[in-house]
Amino acid sequence: MPTVKKYFRVELLGCQAMMVISIILLQIVVWSVFRFWNMIISPDGFYYLSQAEVIKEFGLFRFAEDNISIPYYWFFPFLLYLYKSLVGASFLSLAIVIQFTLSCANIFLLIRLYFIVFEERKGQWLVLFLAAICYDILQWGHYLLTDIYSIFLILLYLVFCVSQKRTSNFLTFFILPLLAMMLITLRGANMIVVIASIVYFIYRKDFKKFPGLLIVILLISFLAGSHSKDNASYSLDSRQYLYKNNALKGQIIDDRPRYDIEPYKNGVSKALFYAKLLILRTLNYWRFYSEEFSTKHNFFNLLFFPACYLGFLFFLFRTSRPISLPQSLLLYIMLFFMIGNIVTMIDYDWRYRVPVLSLMIIFSARGWYLVCSRLPIFNPVLPNPLPAKQNNKAQNGERI
Repeated sequence: MPTVKKYFRVELLGCQAMMVISIILLQIVVWSVFRFWNMIISPDGFYYLSQAEVIKEFGLFRFAEDNISIPYYWFFPFLLYLYKSLVGASFLSLAIVIQFTLSCANIFLLIRLYFIVFEERKGQWLVLFLAAICYDILQWGHYLLTDIYSIFLILLYLVFCVSQKRTSNFLTFFILPLLAMMLITLRGANMIVVIASIVYFIYRKDFKKFPGLLIVILLISFLAGSHSKDNASYSLDSRQYLYKNNALKGQIIDDRPRYDIEPYKNGVSKALFYAKLLILRTLNYWRFYSEEFSTKHNFFNLLFFPACYLGFLFFLFRTSRPISLPQSLLLYIMLFFMIGNIVTMIDYDWRYRVPVLSLMIIFSARGWYLVCSRLPIFNPVLPNPLPAKQNNKAQNGERI
């Protein structure tokens, strides 16, 4: 039976420790330069803390009963409650240490996912480089928000999903449904990942894995739907009204009226109005320079986004092989996250595109590898990472 360790082995230059040490040292430098060691609590963070206090004062069942209509907010307040229970008033220090660890783990998982999807090792250095300069992702490591946890759970879930190794019943019937439950109760939009994985398993004819995931989705949907009237502000009808009303007002980015277009007026074609709105929202979704960002944020965005976009285009137009099923899964998840944000709301700090950027790094690194591997200088810089014995086997046509 395969062990969990097999899913996360990073073979690079014949030394697993080299990549891990590189990630940790790089993250220490980045966090020190950007001063990420101090936790920032936003209004959403204060909401999560207040819910953690509800759990502490009245118990978990009372918290679940009060928030039964919004189960996609359960996980993070419970996590903060655990932090407080463990270390008391020092829980923010514990949180920043855990979030730094998760920030390192996210890069490790990106590298592992790259290797599983493309079965190639040299490009892992490019993943590390792109992840190290993506301020849009790195900055959320020191906010008391769900983003860094969400990225970790998405990547961990996808590593288990796309791995071609024979899986145990423990993974199939316990780990995957548990991760799915954590994903959705952390942030409702993560249901996209779980639904996409169910379609993926069905298409791959892996019929053991998807029933447990389907039960998780149906259970959470039932809880949210059957009690939605108990919390009118979070009901499906109220959310639809909010998004439709914002669209008719010409809103492009939430709480940033300077980007808005002229509101809809009677006599104007609704189809043309919505077409213009969606086109502008799509363009602004990929915006990487904003007056709202700090100088260093804009500077690193100018380094990262052109490189990332160009690498992604290289992947799309220079890949000679057909897109594999695991690659398709990641691309569809990116697409539906983007569509969901564009149709509903683009947050004023562009938080909700973080899962898309994380997966885009993988494809961008692959695109740059396809281009750079044609350059003579590239191969000496990044030599074949296979150990000598495995390299000899590969040259002899033996299975590694």
